[in-house]
Amino acid sequence: MKRKIFGFLLFSAFVFPAVMLSAAPAGFIIYADGEGFMISRGGKSSFHDIFTTDATGMEVFNGDNISTEKDTYLEIQLASSSNLVKVSENTTFLILSSDTKETTSINLTYGKLRAKVSQLVGNSNFNISGPSATAGVRGTDFGYDYVYPSETGEEDALTQVYCFEGSVEVSKLDKTEEEVKVIETVVINADQMVAIQLKEIARPMNATAITEEIEDFWEIHDFAGSLMNLTSPEHETSIEKTPQVTELQQPQPEEIAPAEKPMEKTPPSAEEKKQQQKILLKKQLNGLGVGLVISGLL
Repeated sequence: MKRKIFGFLLFSAFVFPAVMLSAAPAGFIIYADGEGFMISRGGKSSFHDIFTTDATGMEVFNGDNISTEKDTYLEIQLASSSNLVKVSENTTFLILSSDTKETTSINLTYGKLRAKVSQLVGNSNFNISGPSATAGVRGTDFGYDYVYPSETGEEDALTQVYCFEGSVEVSKLDKTEEEVKVIETVVINADQMVAIQLKEIARPMNATAITEEIEDFWEIHDFAGSLMNLTSPEHETSIEKTPQVTELQQPQPEEIAPAEKPMEKTPPSAEEKKQQQKILLKKQLNGLGVGLVISGLL
């Protein structure tokens, strides 16, 4: 695929305000292929050339308005979930998430989106809105198109909402400058779709089978990115932990062997006493010079 190498000047000319960088991201780009895309944030815009810059892992924020170029496809994984949004070429949309992340809304201005939403719990909601309808889900795989010919403009706009898995509640809207009215609501199930022509907004919605054209398009441009592990440490709030201090072992005094006790003397037997008395008496007589006599006596 040929890619235009441009956007460097645009990227240099526009920068995001620093205040937005401190906010928690609404999601992460996990797949990007094609030419490039524009992100408008806080009144500033920047172009990201996919050919020169890897967009994988890029954060997107609440309030971001994203526009894809021709032949450009993105996949966005919403924060704290495995919910995915596939963005087709020539598509412009706005991300709107509540602070509690219980509600995620995407406002489609033009183009085609597809969403895979896991089973939601509690008060959680996910919806895609366009000029003619709102599609709300609790767990499904569905798409939303809002397109019109460049020659005639929005007067010939066509909205198509289609469901691959699960079910989708589609509410047709009548928007005026003063208010937005829900004209009609229908629920479509797997393999069904509804189409709304803006110039025939009053015509009732009828569920029909998904067209072969839609099925073929998303078979070619199916989800291709790999889910990020958003519970890993690099995506969690950093908490400084006090390191564990190992208790130092106090030096133990050297063990001193106890002094050996003097061996207890065994009292001499009667024979031993007699021999000792003889030796003592012999020593005494020898001192007197009468050793021979005594020796003979002993």
